[in-house]
Amino acid sequence: MYNVEHFVFGSINLAGFNGNSDKELTMKLYRGAVAVFVFAMAGLAWAQQPARPVSAEDKVTARAQANVKGYIEYMDPIVSLTEEQKAAATKEIMAFTREHAALHAKLADTLTPLFATLQSAIDSKDAQAIQDAAIAYQKASAPITELETAHPEKLESLLTVGQKAKLKDARFTDDIKNAAKPTELTPAQIKAVKMTIKEDDENEVDPMLQAIENVMTRGQKASFIKRRATFTAKFWSKDV
Repeated sequence: MYNVEHFVFGSINLAGFNGNSDKELTMKLYRGAVAVFVFAMAGLAWAQQPARPVSAEDKVTARAQANVKGYIEYMDPIVSLTEEQKAAATKEIMAFTREHAALHAKLADTLTPLFATLQSAIDSKDAQAIQDAAIAYQKASAPITELETAHPEKLESLLTVGQKAKLKDARFTDDIKNAAKPTELTPAQIKAVKMTIKEDDENEVDPMLQAIENVMTRGQKASFIKRRATFTAKFWSKDV
């Protein structure tokens, strides 16, 4: 088992001291090493305790709390949420996460075989089979889709008009930054891209990529074009 003397004096020797060279210093090191040893053993004993089983409800609650934390941490710096908005968002996210989990559990027996059928159809590369399986899965999972569609709309309804505008701009900025990777655009370049793209084209990939390329320096453009070419080559090389 564990030997406290070996642990303690091993710690002292590792520090480069001999137990007989300096009595006061040695005793200080001894007491410190004992404290470390006791703390370590206490931690080990705690870690070896059998873990309490985590229920499905506990997991859902933990997931909901993590979703709330993530939402507030992302949104607050952008739109400065009020305490009332945070409370309302927390209530909506907790309710959504629980209902989402309940729906998945309720439909599991139906969706699991349908998903397996869809996967088999994809593996077979039979276009008609893929279409039929996808439609069947889509119909069966409609309640989940409806819930997932309504959730962000409910959260956005908690925001003021000004906050919605700030959020839209922040998301647009994120889209531009992600599309430009690995190149880092300057604030001025991002602003130029925003001014170039029409509002109707904000969700279109090609106009955004072209606008990004137009504002880049020669060095930025070289790495950006190389990345796009590599991505395209990898995509079309897949056996789909």
